[in-house]
Amino acid sequence: METTVVFYPVTFKKEINPMEKKRIPITIYTEMGLGPGTLNFVCNKYVVEKPFLLNYTEDTTGYPLARELFKFEYVKRVSAEKNVISITKGGSAEWYEISGELREFIRNYLMQDKPVRK
Repeated sequence: METTVVFYPVTFKKEINPMEKKRIPITIYTEMGLGPGTLNFVCNKYVVEKPFLLNYTEDTTGYPLARELFKFEYVKRVSAEKNVISITKGGSAEWYEISGELREFIRNYLMQDKPVRK
């Protein structure tokens, strides 16, 4: 007795949900900044047109990424220019302990196409 197996092409269509946020591919690498407590997060796309520099004591109105980054207790200064976000840390935290967490936070934030500056 012979058995014949027939395969039919199957097409799966994903329904587009207008409420689902578009995710943009983002890559980020880090490099040491000019100061001893500064680390640069270099993105594969421009994140701001006009550069800015904010200390944690300043008003973050109009700077939603900086506002979110200042929620990390060790972030003391945030600046951005073109495709680089620079973070200056404070306290006793070492970069090897916190850089991965910050890199992933920034990457996820940018992938959701959230604004860096309004």
